[in-house]
Amino acid sequence: MTPYTDALRDQLAYNLSRHTRRAHPLDGRRHAAVAIVIVDSDAERDGEDPCPVEPHELSVIPSSVAGLDGLMTGVAGGASFLLCRRAAKMRAHARQWALPGGRCDEGETVEQTALRELHALLRDNLVHKQYLVLVKGRWELGHKHVRAALRTDTRVGGERTVRVDPHGKDAHTEFRLVEQFGSRASLLEATLHTGRTHQIRVHAAYCGHPVVGDEKYGDEATNEEFKAFGLRRLFLHAHNCSFEWPGGAEQSFSAPLPDDLRAVLDALGAQRPARNRRRRS
Repeated sequence: MTPYTDALRDQLAYNLSRHTRRAHPLDGRRHAAVAIVIVDSDAERDGEDPCPVEPHELSVIPSSVAGLDGLMTGVAGGASFLLCRRAAKMRAHARQWALPGGRCDEGETVEQTALRELHALLRDNLVHKQYLVLVKGRWELGHKHVRAALRTDTRVGGERTVRVDPHGKDAHTEFRLVEQFGSRASLLEATLHTGRTHQIRVHAAYCGHPVVGDEKYGDEATNEEFKAFGLRRLFLHAHNCSFEWPGGAEQSFSAPLPDDLRAVLDALGAQRPARNRRRRS
């Protein structure tokens, strides 16, 4: 890789200065940042586009900009422009061409920009989230997709309570069995396909397997029983999340079970017959 030195920067600036500058009226729109990558090539020798695109992809280029067709063949100096694009399903600035990580608004720090972009991904349900959850009883529903609409505006005694209601908002949770603890409990992986309040807890209870330690939607007797195993809180742990950062970079993060929840599983496993034990992944 060629080191980026002052001499190289001066050479790039000189090469760029040889290109004709084109401007397009903003008409009230903000400037959009783009990434420019310079490749070493010869305009007369390189007759093929180094980054070919489909014809329909050129529709993003304003037709009123004369002479700009989006193709990189025959470009003086062999310059090639690489633009990064935001996720197509985002409600704000979908498919916007921008720098990796999005645009920086005036007065924003880089950290504030990243936080705003992450909030947008969460709002548009573009973050893939998976949880480990311990539920009451033996799970015999297999790999199950629960699609049950939820009402999130119900209040009981002044406290918000979520319930399954056909007139509520669409909600979709995917459950997969990870480990069975006899008839007492089951460890599941829950994947959220929507992001409603208390979604996993309500959908698990809806299936007849409330989350262990859930004082709002769970089973009081089960919660009391599991105190003997050291459980002092809701057994629901976000163990993996992934998303595509603006610009196309895949990001993935995972977190192991905290010590107190793992201790509960170890205590449960110690009481299970050896022939029925399964290894946790």
